[in-house]
Amino acid sequence: MTAPQKTNRPLLVSLASYAVFAWGLGTIIYSFTGVYSEYGNLYSAMNVLCIIILFASLAGVLNMERWGPRLYALMMFIKWGADYYYNAFSFWELLLIVPLVIFWWERKKFK
Repeated sequence: MTAPQKTNRPLLVSLASYAVFAWGLGTIIYSFTGVYSEYGNLYSAMNVLCIIILFASLAGVLNMERWGPRLYALMMFIKWGADYYYNAFSFWELLLIVPLVIFWWERKKFK
């Protein structure tokens, strides 16, 4: 059996990823309270699906794969578009760009 390969992940990348994961988990739990019911059932399902795919992108980011930040950016814009379409956009979600800036800043360390 081989030992797991150690990645040289910058601390900021780790912290940003964990923060997005905590936000996403909180949003998924919050959606079960019925707060998004005014936007319809389809919005709640699409919102959770976007967050789950964001989680998949974080797996790529934490493994320092180049596809991770790209998928993160794509899903961030899709989520914003869905939020805008359903009139559920919150300016707090613009904070999702902060981790993307961190990932972009460290882009040369991604393999």
